[in-house]
Amino acid sequence: YASSASIMIKTGASSGSESLRSSSIMNQMIGNEGLVSTINNEIIILRSASLMDSVVRNLGLNVSYSYKTKIAKRNKALYQDSPVLVTFEDLDESAYFDFTLIPKDDTHFILSDMSEKAEGKEATFGEIIITPVGKMIVTEKWNYQSLIGVPIVVNVVPVSVMSASLRHRLYVARDDEKNSILRLSINDNSAARAADVLNTLIAVYNNDAIADQERMLEYSYKFINGRIDQLYGDLDSLQEQVVGFKVANVLLDTKSLGEADLAARSASSAEVKNLQAKISRVSYVLDVANSVSDDGVLPMTSEMGDEQTSLITQYNTNSQKLSKYRESGITENPAAKKLASEQPVLLASIISILETELNSLQAQLIMARNEGSVATSRIQAAPEKQVRIGSVEDMLKIRQQLYLTLLTKREEMLLE
Repeated sequence: YASSASIMIKTGASSGSESLRSSSIMNQMIGNEGLVSTINNEIIILRSASLMDSVVRNLGLNVSYSYKTKIAKRNKALYQDSPVLVTFEDLDESAYFDFTLIPKDDTHFILSDMSEKAEGKEATFGEIIITPVGKMIVTEKWNYQSLIGVPIVVNVVPVSVMSASLRHRLYVARDDEKNSILRLSINDNSAARAADVLNTLIAVYNNDAIADQERMLEYSYKFINGRIDQLYGDLDSLQEQVVGFKVANVLLDTKSLGEADLAARSASSAEVKNLQAKISRVSYVLDVANSVSDDGVLPMTSEMGDEQTSLITQYNTNSQKLSKYRESGITENPAAKKLASEQPVLLASIISILETELNSLQAQLIMARNEGSVATSRIQAAPEKQVRIGSVEDMLKIRQQLYLTLLTKREEMLLE
């Protein structure tokens, strides 16, 4: 059976290239140049092992039930129609075993194929049974009477194995380059299970995305509140200095000398902040590159040139291919070996280029700070009173603008 579904990725742009997870929040924090995921990143997330592992756990798909039909003598899966439910206490997710249950009457069943000691053992529904794989409890379901005397095979596989099987059968593709709709489909020998897998996968994906947004919103909200409180105290202090200076020096207009130098210092300060933000983003990518796994992917930033973008794109493409080779169990394939040997060399080149870019940005930062220091020195050479009050008023304006900006951002985040 095949089951299919369609989802629309929420975007912040009409091109549909931004991620539900990061676009709106990241753009609030670091502007349109911030790092955002593409639709292709969302496809990778939907096909990720961690997401499918959660689906297997939520639906309990690592435990399956089946029986042989009387006429065709074929195994028939009992996804939602199993007459019994087996619950394990502290079951190891890597466990791999199977056994048989034979419903005997309304209160008893026979356990077999578990071990020599438990072979043919009669047990009661609802009681705790000690087995080689730990404690388990068997309970009857609403359709129990229909399969009395029929051997029910209970098969337990590792969560990772079931997850890999589902991922291998899962197809995720973009509907069209002009929209942000993704089409999902999966094949399974149970139509109900196929539908449940897709519905649960979408639910887990949405929940993870919402959780990511909530964590970032919470962090940003706390940070903004802290800065607002600090700025409020700074504004009071600066306003008191301005009023006191005017009263003490009998001044009405404080604007005159030093305006050009003050503007230069403000521009230098803005450049320093911009360079610090760029250094932070490049450092983040470099940290990821230094700790990325063989089949991991690397993010990209707007600071990267064509060479950096090309190398990282190639690395991510190779990582996806290696992941598919591993899923298919053909890691000894010459092509897979070649890709695996190329990845470290490619990663080393990326790290080298990122380190060069980081050194260049740090050198620019030093120059910008030096320019700010020069402007400050010229300001200090101006008449003392004018410089003092000009500096205070400049800082007051900056604080007021930043204070209003943060208040606006806080209101927008509360609405989200």
